[in-house]
Order: sequence, then C-alpha cells, then structure tokens
Amino acid sequence: MILEIRFPKSSKCLVHEGDKVDFNTPFIEGKSESQIKINVSQKLGIEPDTIFRYLKKLVGEEVEKGQTLALKKGFLGNTKIVSEFSGIIREVDHNSGEMVMTAYKGQSNSINCYFKGKVKKIEEHEVRLEVEKTEPFSLKSGHLEFGGESYFFKEDENSLIGSLDNKILIGNSIPSFYQIKAEALGVSGFLTLEKLKEATDLPFAQLKNIADMEKIIKLNFPYCITDKVNSKIIFYK
Repeated sequence: MILEIRFPKSSKCLVHEGDKVDFNTPFIEGKSESQIKINVSQKLGIEPDTIFRYLKKLVGEEVEKGQTLALKKGFLGNTKIVSEFSGIIREVDHNSGEMVMTAYKGQSNSINCYFKGKVKKIEEHEVRLEVEKTEPFSLKSGHLEFGGESYFFKEDENSLIGSLDNKILIGNSIPSFYQIKAEALGVSGFLTLEKLKEATDLPFAQLKNIADMEKIIKLNFPYCITDKVNSKIIFYK
C-alpha cells in the first residue's frame, strides 16, 4: 500500500527513494515564512485600480530575491519594485493597490518525519511511502497535516505515563486535565470525536462519523497520518 505525503514547495526534501524512515529521520528543511504587504500603487505613483498593468509577477508565482515585482516605464526613466526576499505571490488587491507575498527568510529549520515506512518514490513536493496496510477515515475538521504513533486514551490513574513524543492521543473526548498533562508529556497531536476542552497550539482533528472511533480502536493500527487535501486520517501499519 502507498501513502502520499505532501510537503511545501518552499522546502527541501531530505529523504531519498529506498530509505526506511521513522520519527527520528529528518524529513524536510525550510526557512521561516512571513506575510509581507507591498504598496505597489504608492511606490510607483499609480492609481490602485491600474496595478495589473505594471505587475511582472502574478498570484501563485514564485519569486526569487532580486527579481522585479512591478515596473513603471517613463520618458525620463523606469521605476521598479524589486523583491527583498524569495517567496510566493499570494494576493493582489486592485482596491488598495497592494501585493501580498509569503516571504521565506531567516534560518533554515529541519523537520523530522511524522510517519514511518519505506520511501518508494519522490515526486514534485510529494513522498510516496510504502506500508503494509492502510485504512482511511473522514474528518470533520483538521487543518494541518500531522501524524505519529497511535495512543488510545483511557481515563484512569495509569493513563498518560511517560513520554508521549511522536504520539497522537486518540479518544472520544479528552478531559481538560488529561489534555494539559498530555501536552506537558510532549504529545504530537490529538484526534477526537468532540472538540478539545482547552485551546491548543498542537495539531488537532475531529472525526466526522461517530461509529468510526469504535472501528479505529478495533483496528488498533500502530500509526496514523492526516490527509488535509482529502479531509481524511489514515491509520496504517
């Protein structure tokens, strides 16, 4: 069976075809991102609603540092806006005359694999992972791609003992006390039927179908990973 795992265009993939990877294997390297607004109409001295006449880069296009974003030609010379960063154009607003771009800057950061298996193939911005068996389930909500070892929650005095690094806490509902405890023990994310009681900065997903939680527990597959594009969580072994 094959799992398809996407990674950002701005990142460099650190795994190779044929590699056996786990949660300690470096996966991608990328630079920190930030949103930058550029007031094109003000810089070029043009009306906001004419901005598209002067643009050299459009929404969705990648930009390298030093490339021209916009150009106004004149009798006495040209006025141009040069990008100070590499990034991607996200938005152009003809009402305000602004361009919004995601800029890549700062130090490179390495992120480890949040999955385990053998790398079958690497295509553009996607890793195809070979595993033994998969079982997908629909999600009601979940906006991040994350994964780890399956850790099934039981509310008793022996629950949540020891490190929860690389583990996804799975349960119908996680009481506040146990959610806070799990985060302190290093849990990597949550999968539940009900919304979490406390706000969290960690990845979180909700199952769409109530009956699926019982199926997941019976399967008892050791690993899981989300598929944001298709709103699924996939359990595998």
